[in-house]
Amino acid sequence: MLRRRPRLSSAIPSPPAPAHRRAFRSEAALEAIHSHSLPSKAAATLSSSDADDQAGPASLALYNYPTFAGAYAALAARLFHQRVRRRLLVLPFSSVEPFRFPSHPTCYLLDFIGPKKFAFELSKFVPRVIAFDHRQSTLARIPKLGQCPSNVELHIDTLKSSVRSVFDYFSKKLPGSKSDSRMCENLFDQEDEERVSNVLEYIDDSDLRRWQLPNTKEFQTALRDERAKSNCVTNPHVFEQLLQLDVDDLLNRGKSLAHDRLQAAGEFIQKPFKIQLGRGMYGECLV
Repeated sequence: MLRRRPRLSSAIPSPPAPAHRRAFRSEAALEAIHSHSLPSKAAATLSSSDADDQAGPASLALYNYPTFAGAYAALAARLFHQRVRRRLLVLPFSSVEPFRFPSHPTCYLLDFIGPKKFAFELSKFVPRVIAFDHRQSTLARIPKLGQCPSNVELHIDTLKSSVRSVFDYFSKKLPGSKSDSRMCENLFDQEDEERVSNVLEYIDDSDLRRWQLPNTKEFQTALRDERAKSNCVTNPHVFEQLLQLDVDDLLNRGKSLAHDRLQAAGEFIQKPFKIQLGRGMYGECLV
């Protein structure tokens, strides 16, 4: 496991924008960022103590999309900030080069560290960057990125899925929580905790390529059908839906989908046909 916990340093002004750069793919995401960069209007209607919590710019959480490890990690960040009454803007990661929104005090990168030196570049104008990943390929990239900035925390644990690392991180940061408290404790209502924990067990099993739980591949089949819903910009109800996902239901759906697809493939394989390669210039092929 690689973990760096340097001291927080002051933000560095963003350098001038280059002549050519990519912009956010989603105008809705840009609008959300700008609105959350301003002090909360709702804070004016709260009590003085609540207003102090809600005032000021929001932290930013970018999650790996369309992975469910990223989506559930974003759910953990969202629940934590709700419990401690701090503002948080959650967005699916979209290609930005460079990413320049200096009003966010903290940026979380959930289930990824970004392309190239994204996390390090981000730290030039965001006071604190905290990234979580579990991939061996990410761990191999770290030495090639150069010296880690002092305001960047990298939580790279190849023995634990990044979604578990995120849940552990926020669970232990809750006021009054014990350092040895189990994952998800106090982040969820009791009725949601077991259901979400079971889903995370299966995500963990597949992300780490263990395949030890029964019917993990069927679970992944059903989960893939839900991927289109995991974008919180186009689906504002995604986090409520994640709380309701149930392992038994997903396993049953996965088995049904696998059976239907196998049956359809069996029928289709009895109907071969010819296709032309390069509009016939390279002959034909039997499919």
